[in-house]
Order: sequence, then C-alpha cells, then structure tokens
Amino acid sequence: MTLLLLRVEADRAVSVNTHGAEEAPVHGNAARELARLADLAPSGHVAWLDRRFEAGLAPPGAWPALLRHDLEVLHAGGGGRMARSLGLVDFDSPWLLDGTPGRRFDSWLISPAAGIARGAALRAVGIEPDGWGFGAALFDLGRRGVTLGLVPVAEPRLLEGGPVELPELRAAEIARLVRRGYGRKWLAFWALARRRPALRGWLAPGADDPDRAALDDLRPALPPLPAVAGAGVDVLIPTLGRPEHLRALLGDLAGQTLRPRRVIVAGQDLEDPDGSFPFDLRLLRLPRSGACLGRNAGLREVESEWVLLLDDDVRLRPRLIERLVSVARGYGAGAVNARVYLPGQEPAGQPEAVRLWPSFSSGAALVSARALRETGGFDERMEGGYGEDYELGVRLRLLGATVLYDPAEPILHLKAPAGGFRAPLPLPWDGDDPQPRPSPFILYARRKLLTPEMREGYRLFYKLSRLGGAPLLRRPAELRRIARQWERAERWAARLGEGP
Repeated sequence: MTLLLLRVEADRAVSVNTHGAEEAPVHGNAARELARLADLAPSGHVAWLDRRFEAGLAPPGAWPALLRHDLEVLHAGGGGRMARSLGLVDFDSPWLLDGTPGRRFDSWLISPAAGIARGAALRAVGIEPDGWGFGAALFDLGRRGVTLGLVPVAEPRLLEGGPVELPELRAAEIARLVRRGYGRKWLAFWALARRRPALRGWLAPGADDPDRAALDDLRPALPPLPAVAGAGVDVLIPTLGRPEHLRALLGDLAGQTLRPRRVIVAGQDLEDPDGSFPFDLRLLRLPRSGACLGRNAGLREVESEWVLLLDDDVRLRPRLIERLVSVARGYGAGAVNARVYLPGQEPAGQPEAVRLWPSFSSGAALVSARALRETGGFDERMEGGYGEDYELGVRLRLLGATVLYDPAEPILHLKAPAGGFRAPLPLPWDGDDPQPRPSPFILYARRKLLTPEMREGYRLFYKLSRLGGAPLLRRPAELRRIARQWERAERWAARLGEGP
C-alpha cells in the first residue's frame, strides 16, 4: 500500500517522499500539503514528521503496521502540553491529559511531531489549513473527527527517543479552536478565565462539512456472532433491595444471543432468585453496601476476558452482549459504553455512530477484565458519593484503554425509585456548617487526575453557575457563601486524598 511521507519544520512543508523518492512540496503551508497528499492517496497511508525530531522517531516504513483499523490516526502525543488552556473550557475531558509513558492513549490533540493515517480518513474529515499553523490544523481535524468516528491515538511506538517537547499554540489559535469546537459562549468563558480578549476567535468561521459516506466506508467490519461465540464474558451487578428488578435482569441475560459465562451479584441481604439460568450465578453477600465495594468484590471473582458492568434496574435487548463484544474486537477497544435511555425516551439504536467517548458509565459498559484489574478497581475513598465511574474511566484511558460509545443496542434504565446499591452512608462532613459544596468527592477526583487548567476551569464554571442563579442584590453575599463552601470542600477533598 502506498505511503506518502511529508517532512515539516514548524508550519512549513520541507519535502515529500512519494514512491521512495524525495520531491519538493507543492505548498509551503504544511497543513495544505498534507491535505493534498490525502487527495493523492485516498487508498494509501499518509504520514508526517517534524524534521527537528526525526532522529528520535521509529522508521516511518514500520508505522502502517501499527494501525488497527482504517479510522485510526496514530500520532506521537504530547498535544496536551501544546494546548493546556483548553482545559479551562473542556475541564471534564480525559483526552487533554498525557497518558502513561509507553502506553497508547486516545487523544484528539493530534501531534504535529509525527503521525500516520489512511488518506481517505484525512480526506473525509477534511484538513482546514488557513488561519492557523500545522499543529492547530491537526487539533481541529482531531476534534471534529472524534464526533464522526475517527479514532486519534497517541502511539509511543512511533518514537524511539522518548516523548518530544512541543511549543504551546498561539493564543489566537486556541481561541479559534474554542470557538469552533465549543461555541462563542465558551470562547467568552475562556477569555474570562485567561483574562485576555478573544476577538479573532470570535470571528473564526465554522468548519466545512465532512464526507460522512466516506467515513462510513472506513469503519472496521465487526465480527459476526460465530466469530465471537467463544468470547468469555462475566457480568457484574451490585444490588440492594430490588429482587424483582434483579430477576428481570437475570432473565434478560439468559436470553442473550451471546450468553455470559457467569453472573456475579454483589450486595447485602441477597435473596436466592427463583429458577435456573444458563450461566453460573454467583451471589456475593457483603457486610455493608456500597457501589465501589460491591464492584471491587465482584471483580475479584471474574474469570473471563470481558466484564459487563450493569446496574440492577436495567433491561437489555437480546443482542447487547454480542454487539458490544463485536465492537470491542473490531476496533481493538478496551471498553465500550452502551447507550442508556430512560422510560419515555426514544429507544431507537444508531448502528453507524460508534465513536470515542469522553465519559464512562459503570452501569452499562463492557470492559476488558485485564484493563480493569490494572486500574486497581474503583476508588473506595469515593464510597457514598457519585463520580466513581468517571474517575475510573479516566484511569482506564491513562493506562491505554480505548473507550468507545456504541448506541446500536440501547439499554433501558428504569431508575427504580427505591433500593439500589447506594444505601445512605454517613459522611465525615455531615455536621459541617457551612456544608461543603461542591461535593468533596468531585474535587478529590479532579485533584487526583486533572491538570491545573482543568481544575481552574471547573472552579470558575461552578462559581459562575451558582452566582447566576442568585437574585442580583443577593449576589455579593452569595459569592462569599460560595467561597466558604468551596474552601470547606477543598479541605475535605485533601483529606480524602490522604487516605484512611
């Protein structure tokens, strides 16, 4: 298969290697030249490298073999250091973090230092070269691409000499990325957080329409049921006091086209469900309730390659497990979140919409058992609160697991009004006056994993949201109250981080 290689230096195209011969580039603009090469070789591979880092890169001829499917874009990583201030507006996104050294890591911040993709994938999303440099054009490509099914991945095997250090983007380029990716409201928020004007970003044009049909053609073929029939799947369900919902869910699991090997139910005061099931049913009776405790206890009993994490009050379609395993194998992913809908919402599936997912839900996710164990499981310091699944999802990605979203076989979440696995637990700050807000669990997870810019962006967003809900004359007093509650939440978050 054809490999076209573009050598760049900063934002300038230096040379092009086609069919083994060096040629002069047609365009001095590196992004425009990359777009031209994608047009020349839609069925081949297009790669780029910054000549300043070439000595530390693996031979480009070996790069195509690292691609797992046609929608992957492999790159050298490090983009988070080029665009740290994006964390001020995208303060929940794990894709702005730097992954664990030596591990693959999903990130739409496509590095200008080195990378490779199918020409057809670059062409379908579209590279827009005007108005910014090469790095910003690649970031824009990645940000738009992930919403369409593109899978940009920082791949350490492109490097032989370790990570490369790249300069930060210009403020005007970040402003344009914010405007195009998040909207003018968030551009104003970004400017406020940085205390800088953002006029050039405000006036930035929108992106051109992608070629969705071409992207659909590049989606990997998913293995059919016979090819995944031997996949081992264990199901893990924490529960408390909802035996009728649990029995219904066990019936749905028994009717799956790809049945689980075992179903592990963890909780207090478990009743033995009536009937027999075509899988090994294991009941773990725990001394106390807790979402993190129950899932970690169940994880120690898992023996299969895959774990399906479920809440106890969900209902499943018969092809759910088959579909999630097929997507995980077809894309080489470490986790796949299903779409969840509530009673009264539209249940229709969308089989074409598999894409990278910044969130993670422990109530409807297929996860590699190996990857889940490598994280150490759920953080039990977060017991009694919420957000433990988001925190686990960030750690999964940092350790190299690709997390996808697949809405083809949606799960109905009944949101049962009573019971569940979250019995009220006494919290050490219950007697505080004022009460800490936001929840110390939220600030604990953010202190533990996120960048200073992401933490600052969340702080400003939270305070402005609270202040906006107060009557105008009460805002000075409300601002003081917010500050006292935030300080108390920060103090408890720090104590959570100290451990028992």
